[in-house]
Amino acid sequence: MGMLKALLARVNLRHVTMIDTTISPSNTASQNLFKRLALELRSGMEVEPYFKRELFGGEAHEDEERYRIGPFKNFFYKEQA
Repeated sequence: MGMLKALLARVNLRHVTMIDTTISPSNTASQNLFKRLALELRSGMEVEPYFKRELFGGEAHEDEERYRIGPFKNFFYKEQA
């Protein structure tokens, strides 16, 4: 999660209030990462079906669900003195 926090701490991302990503249903590690991020941001998270496996070439890939976090206040960014 450190990488996500570091990205949100960048000055050019200080106005970010939403995060969208897609995750396959079997990727519980990524699901848990974004759930923890939503908790740290004190924000809600919505999960919904998004991409069908056919877009990725068929059976070798799962469907992807969209994880949407936000809106949130980006408190990882700290104004430099």
